[in-house]
Amino acid sequence: MLEAIVIGGGPYGLSATAHLRKAGVETRTFGSPMSFWRNHTPAGMMLRSALGASVIASPDQGMTLAAHLGRRGALRDGPVPVSSFVDYGTWFQSRRLPDIDHRHVAQILTEQDGFVWSLKTARCFVQNEW
Repeated sequence: MLEAIVIGGGPYGLSATAHLRKAGVETRTFGSPMSFWRNHTPAGMMLRSALGASVIASPDQGMTLAAHLGRRGALRDGPVPVSSFVDYGTWFQSRRLPDIDHRHVAQILTEQDGFVWSLKTARCFVQNEW
């Protein structure tokens, strides 16, 4: 039994999990980190948003895209390649969510005291305390 699950390993899922865990909520995240960005954006594509707006929100300092690019010596003016954003998201995941579950949730059902989610190989339960 868990307090929360997050479905999706993209920027929002990674951010939500980081904030929940920082708040002491037992959370498990399911999905392949940054898979949409990695698999469904054309090669060579650039981010449309500004560097400062392309951040995975974190409750911890130093987890920005600019800080990540600076550590790699890749900080520059102008648009950021999507491949750099994918690398940043993967780096963020490895530092803040090393235990992400790469399996995909197939189904979520409500039950009287919570929710049941199904994976291809398992059926799991999270208790509803609302």
